[in-house]
Amino acid sequence: MKLLVQVIGARGLPSMDMNGLSDPYVRIQLGKQRAKTRIVKKSLNPLWDEEFSFRVGDLREELIVSVLDEDKYFSDDFIGQVKLPLAKVMDADNLSLGTVWYQLQPRSKRAKNQECGNATVHGLIISRRSVC
Repeated sequence: MKLLVQVIGARGLPSMDMNGLSDPYVRIQLGKQRAKTRIVKKSLNPLWDEEFSFRVGDLREELIVSVLDEDKYFSDDFIGQVKLPLAKVMDADNLSLGTVWYQLQPRSKRAKNQECGNATVHGLIISRRSVC
């Protein structure tokens, strides 16, 4: 079975660079399989519209979608992520969750508590469906 993931775009990303913008890209992981979108330079509302295909082996796995900011001289900055259980896709009508906006989450629960007061809306829109 294959899982198709379409990374469409993001909005309201935080500024990670000195110029007040970011150079965001998305990294997707399912088990040991990884994929990455192109980098959108100088944007807080990037559009990627890229589709990726993953082989599904274990329905207990999570699809991890991370948004990062490219940094030329240091390690890339983590912006946020979404973790989606594969079982949720399999339980959905037509094996598709359609196109949905997801709230980006920090890596740790500690950071999540600190970020609750932030009024900026961070979002990522992706579409997922399963194909036999």
